[in-house]
Amino acid sequence: MWDERAALIDAVGLPATRPRPPEIERLRTEAGEGFTITFVQWAHPETEGDIVRGLWLEPDPLPAAPLPLLVNLPGHWEAGIEADEVLFRSELFARRGWAVLSISSRGTEYGDAAVPLDRAAHFSDGVYGEMRGRRTGWTPLAWNVVAAQAGMEAALAGRFSEALIEREQLALAGFSGGAEAVTVTAMTDPRVDAVVLGSYEYAFGSNDGTSACSCGALPGGWSDEARTRWLGQAACRPGAPPSTRPVLAWDGQPQKGHSAALQALGATVRPTPNQLHGINHPMAAASWSFIEQHVRGAAVDAAAEDMARAATSGGWLPIDPAWRPPMPEGTLVPGFAEQGKPPWKAPLGVSGTVAAQLLGVADGGDPALVDGERWVGAGDKHLVMHPPQGAADGSAWVVVAAKQPDRTTSDPYDSIDPTVDGLPVLAGVRAHVPNASVAMLWPRTSGDRLMGERLVRWGAERARAPLGIAVRDALDAAEELASRPGIDPERVGFIGVGAGGPAAAWAAVIRGGDAPVVLVEAPVTLWWDGPKPGDATIDVRPWPVWLLQPIRQGLALDPWMAADALGSRVRWVSPRGGDGQPWEGKRPPGKVVETWP
Repeated sequence: MWDERAALIDAVGLPATRPRPPEIERLRTEAGEGFTITFVQWAHPETEGDIVRGLWLEPDPLPAAPLPLLVNLPGHWEAGIEADEVLFRSELFARRGWAVLSISSRGTEYGDAAVPLDRAAHFSDGVYGEMRGRRTGWTPLAWNVVAAQAGMEAALAGRFSEALIEREQLALAGFSGGAEAVTVTAMTDPRVDAVVLGSYEYAFGSNDGTSACSCGALPGGWSDEARTRWLGQAACRPGAPPSTRPVLAWDGQPQKGHSAALQALGATVRPTPNQLHGINHPMAAASWSFIEQHVRGAAVDAAAEDMARAATSGGWLPIDPAWRPPMPEGTLVPGFAEQGKPPWKAPLGVSGTVAAQLLGVADGGDPALVDGERWVGAGDKHLVMHPPQGAADGSAWVVVAAKQPDRTTSDPYDSIDPTVDGLPVLAGVRAHVPNASVAMLWPRTSGDRLMGERLVRWGAERARAPLGIAVRDALDAAEELASRPGIDPERVGFIGVGAGGPAAAWAAVIRGGDAPVVLVEAPVTLWWDGPKPGDATIDVRPWPVWLLQPIRQGLALDPWMAADALGSRVRWVSPRGGDGQPWEGKRPPGKVVETWP
């Protein structure tokens, strides 16, 4: 189990040390029947400017004895910590003598207040912003776990209220995306005495990119077997030696096979009604009963459980939107893309060998191959060879054309025909270099928007760079040209059109030599902070998501870095920025021209 623990910590990308107890700001307290709810917040320990919000519940009046602590890590439905399914289980525990801390997940920090699309990373529209964070090594799941660790430290240090907390009576509960966060939090903390998991059928993976939930898609988590072993870490209390921990697992989809494996690891498995994705009142009462027995050693009979369920069903207190504190003035999020410094301020250095490894094309590799089988969602490349129109001079060009945004439609990619896009560039090549051979390439990544989202989630699960698939196709096209009679292999250049620009540039870096590279209306960089407050722009995907690489070194694959390696070999025609608009920033490496050549 220790090997699985290390693999999961590495996949999540957790910091090496736990956070110290943060300072807590109490924002507002409301009284319920036998309990109080307090809105709280604290600074996220790892992401400057991020605020973690939570709800602190405790019995009213407070007993003299220390309180056991339940930490809720909810999923992303509705309003996160304010969702009904989180509130009624929290209030049940508070009425029964527990302190309860419900902690917001990334993208739901401000309740049901509108969150810009590049921040709401749980849903399809947030994939673009999510990948910006992942490519510097920070996963949404890591954000949630570190937020939870800080909240737990603050609770155990007595920073939420005057209530005394029993440090040896600690339980965690998480459903859906919260099941992932609870598992990782529990496996890093020996103080956790019991765990409740539910709705974990998608845990740590995105079902090969087909699930709308991408918060837990992690490198190494693409198989059901691997994800089950990771879930099993909730039942493994760290220590020397490790010991078992009681886990109650609510099985929402038995056909997934997770629960049978968890049961073999010692978990108590119970079915959910009608394969419910979430938790209802009877499940909340049964979870309370389980935790009472395994944390406090208190036997709970069926009548007591029924009373708890009835009390919650008849009198739980919903959150009044008027109670919700406003966002702190000047806060950087939501709406701030976590990308660190731009590449021209934090140069990483470029090596064609390292780039080939990151892109999965070293030694002729194909990033779309997994265990010898090609991932079916990657589509097919389309390659058309055009012979010279005049006397052949031995030169050749690979023109990499991919779908580009069409801002006249509601879906910026629907109206573009990949078999036609890029042909005007071919006419331009013909006008200036009629004696060159040309390979028109539409790589396997140049499909529709949905395929791109699936592709980038697939890359996140496997620690693969989806851009590598297009680069592999461009390299293959170059070799196909170079092998033809009358063509000088040293004179095979690359032209990248729009979204095909990064693939053409990186193919040129990896292939080496000194043949020219031309990038037409291509991104100089994919650096972009996302929608600004008041910005009417609703399209948060100015470029296909597969250009953003969901691996820890993904920033090293920014187009700027490729251009820096190419130096004077690269020429830009109408360069574009990360927002898809004409580039107006720092002068990019290479030569900028308005016409080509």
